[in-house]
Amino acid sequence: MKQIDVVKEQVYYVVSLKGRIKSYDFIALKEELYRDIKEIQPVILDLRELKFIDTSGLTLILSLLRWCNEGNAAIVSYGANEFIKRIFGYAKIPSILPMVDTCEEAIRLIQKVG
Repeated sequence: MKQIDVVKEQVYYVVSLKGRIKSYDFIALKEELYRDIKEIQPVILDLRELKFIDTSGLTLILSLLRWCNEGNAAIVSYGANEFIKRIFGYAKIPSILPMVDTCEEAIRLIQKVG
């Protein structure tokens, strides 16, 4: 299964993380992510199909967050299951990455903070 998909919408990207993201996936996923994102625009991070993430996966998300922040682009995530929310909570991710439940909420938030 492909673990990352990047879809370019009109004014934002949707980055979907899927399956189990572990340390041995990090380099390939980071290369794929930055190859597919061509310009700085807001990012919606779709976590609905993410089942597991370790510290390397968190590093991937933090690097995307830093990239967005440096380019003054908004980033928001949605659809995280309870396990992912708990892992994010331990790492204090929700304090720096807005998390909502649905894609519609994520789109509204991206449009609001833009």
